[in-house]
Parts: sequence; structure tokens; C-alpha cells
Amino acid sequence: MRVLVTGGAGYVGSGLVTHLAAMGHAVTVLDPLPVGGEMLLPALATGHVTLVRGVTTDDATVRRVMPGHDAVIHLAALVGEAACAVDPGLTREVNVHATGRVAQAALDAGINRFIFASTCSNYGVSDPGVLADEDNPLHPLGLYAETKVEAEALVRDSHPDAIILRFGTVCGPSPRMRFDLLVSELARDAVAGREILIYAPDAWRPYVAVRDLVRAVEVSMSHADEVVAGATFNVIGENMTKRGLREVVLSRFPDACVSYVDKAPDLRDYRVSGDRFERATGFRPAAGVADAFDETAQLLQAGVWRNAESRRLTAIVPNEIGE
Repeated sequence: MRVLVTGGAGYVGSGLVTHLAAMGHAVTVLDPLPVGGEMLLPALATGHVTLVRGVTTDDATVRRVMPGHDAVIHLAALVGEAACAVDPGLTREVNVHATGRVAQAALDAGINRFIFASTCSNYGVSDPGVLADEDNPLHPLGLYAETKVEAEALVRDSHPDAIILRFGTVCGPSPRMRFDLLVSELARDAVAGREILIYAPDAWRPYVAVRDLVRAVEVSMSHADEVVAGATFNVIGENMTKRGLREVVLSRFPDACVSYVDKAPDLRDYRVSGDRFERATGFRPAAGVADAFDETAQLLQAGVWRNAESRRLTAIVPNEIGE
């Protein structure tokens, strides 16, 4: 299959592109490469990847690279509240308006399989006794989630057959690593022996490992139209409270100092069901939060990242656009 991946050098994209290339798919990556492109070297070495440096806000570039593909996986976005707050106007242009135009360009090019990466953060807060499914009301609590909710509506209007995947909080190692994500941050601080503060310990989050997310996208690419076209799916591995995260840390690092802080700078609190995606496609996650924590901690202990504090290993990249 010939696949266009926007944001293909990001935290999610780099792992996805490497996987798709290894499977023999012909992949075009559209990405501004704000921190370079070395994370794509293994994928490029397969000979199955074409790299186009550019941004999704450039309509001419998008329409130039679009034709000839069988599927589009739209990952390109400014991700997370911290990155989105740097320039709210740019965030809306990238996350909302450019997303709608990319979906329209795919439709105009005759590409039926369009997969949009959204987020379970759209649910915001839900009844703690209820697993939010795809029909639950959306209550975005910050700019990032607000833009994803708006983008979902544009995608649905522009490309009715689009597949919208709402991912849980992503965790685990990636070729383009990020340590501004909670599980990664916990692993880094535990390995470094730092005091760890956990805010709002009883708040729930859904999580999904990078490698399971990659599999979920591939499953969405390969299933028949009557199964997935026009559908919205939650994609998660497991739901866990932050108190549960503390137990993961202490089970691996018994001497770690992990303290609770009752205040909640992040008001999100929600549990999510991934049953609809499993029923439709047979997808089941292979990794949990503990697996993602273990893999990240082991790589840190092995010295894979020389400076896990580097801003290059976050979603905030000054004066650049991209995931």
C-alpha cells in the first residue's frame, strides 16, 4: 500500500513509519523536521520511505504530495497543552484548519482511506463509574482538546469516510522520544532518583503504548470499508489512576520517593472504553502501562538518551511547526 503520513517524524509518527516501512508499505512522510530527521534513518534505510520536508499549512505542498497514495494517516499537530499555549493562533491553524484542508485534499485526490489521529482528552471529565464510549458527550478542557474536537467535525464534513481514532495518553519509547508525557517522566525521574510528585492521585486516564497505537493504525488501514469507513473509535490499552501509576513506580523502584499532591492543575478525569474498536476489528492491546514504564526505564538505565532533560525530547519546539 502507498501511504502518506503527515507528522511522520513525531513521537507517534516515527514509530509508525518505521513499522510500515518494515512491512513493505511505500510511505511518504510530510514533516517539517523541527528537531531533525535522524529518528527516520532506520525507516529510510529500507528504501520504502520518501521524505518531504514541509508543513500541512502549506496547501500547495499538501496537494503536490497527495496524489498516488492509497491511504493518508494525518498525525501532524501541535500536541499537548504546553505546546499549544506557545502560539494559540498557530495551534488553531495547524490543528484545525490545516487538518480540514488535508482531509479535503485527500478526498479530491480520490483517496478513500483517511485516518485522523484524535485524542481521548476530548472527553475531559466523565462520571467515574462510567466508561466513556464514542457516543459520550465531549467536554474538552483545554486548547489542545478543543482543537481536536473542532478538527474532528471538519474531517467528518470534508471526508465522510474518514476514520477517526481517539487515542489514550500515549506511553512507551519511540525513535523520537518525549519526556513531557507522564509515564515517560515518571520513568526518567525514578531512574534519576528524584522526588516524584503526583497530582490528583485519584484522577483516571486511559493509556495506550506506542507500539499498540502503531498496530491500531495498521489495523485501520487494512480493514474493509464496511467495517471502519466513517467510524470513530477509541484506542486504549488500559485505564489507570495516578495512584496506580505510583504503585507501578514503587514496584520497580521500592526506594523511590513518590508523594501525592491533592491540587489538580490538570482537571481531566475520565475512563474510556475501547470495546467498539475491538469488536469491529479484533484489535487487542499487547502492552500495558507497566510495560511502557519498564521499557522506558531500562533504556534510560542503558544510557540511550544522554540528556533526558533536553527540550528536544518534548513537544515544544521553538519557532517550528510539527508533532
